[in-house]
Amino acid sequence: MFPLIQSLTATPESLEIATEDVIREFHDDGVVYLELRSTPKSTKFMNKSEYVKTIIKGIQNCAKKYVIVVTLILSIDRRQTIEEAEDTLNLALEDDSGLIVGLELSGNPILNGVKFIPILEKARNAGLGVSVHLAEIEENSDEILDFLRFKPDRIGHGTFLHTNSEFVRLMEQLKIPLEICLTSNTLCKTTPTIKDSHLPFWRSRGIPVAICTDDKGLMNNCNLSDEFRKV
Repeated sequence: MFPLIQSLTATPESLEIATEDVIREFHDDGVVYLELRSTPKSTKFMNKSEYVKTIIKGIQNCAKKYVIVVTLILSIDRRQTIEEAEDTLNLALEDDSGLIVGLELSGNPILNGVKFIPILEKARNAGLGVSVHLAEIEENSDEILDFLRFKPDRIGHGTFLHTNSEFVRLMEQLKIPLEICLTSNTLCKTTPTIKDSHLPFWRSRGIPVAICTDDKGLMNNCNLSDEFRKV
């Protein structure tokens, strides 16, 4: 599915339209602050720098039309090399728009991402926010302690963190905010139903939680209002 979507946004024109469309949809849903996330890509029609600048152009265009604050987080894919991740960090650091606010680690959760911690540390030291998708599946728990001790600004998903007492202890100590995507979790079958979500577990322990949509274009076109109704 992701390669198909990427093929549809391979030109600057199509990527700019897609960026503006998603911002408009969130605006129409009543969202006033939106963080877009994207992994910089090279296509036949643009390099990674042009890709990022095109998204920023779409954000700036929407700022003239809608009352919504939109920022951008650049993503490192777990499949990437250290060199590719460094390139993504440099794109964030070289940006002069003020719209890139962070770096995140995401991608195939079966792949260990510990090798990227030094790059995420560089991003943090440069003043960028840092988010890590963690514990999305029961497998690959080896990296979790390393990332919890690194203490990212946020954890994406964290679906299975509550199944381990040491992870729970550290979360209660560190109070790292969780980004939870209810529809995404059920569609990806990491939780059987909404009622099985890890959300109540962490709310009852005072862990900050952000309700998010993940990729609304893939997740049954879910919107934030519907996610809060499910909460």
